[in-house]
Amino acid sequence: MLDEIILNPELMQAERLHPNEKAQVMISENLWRALEPLLEVGLNKEQSAMQGRSQMEKK
Repeated sequence: MLDEIILNPELMQAERLHPNEKAQVMISENLWRALEPLLEVGLNKEQSAMQGRSQMEKK
């Protein structure tokens, strides 16, 4: 997630330890690409569980 940032001096602050402002946007985009599918899976599981509970309550 950070390889392309850490290896690019233009995306690092002068002390070379922390990403700069340009890199922050890239980090957030990379993080979102990694998290979004996981969140969708979790949401789908929760929706399925809620539907199951609703159907059981109707019985």
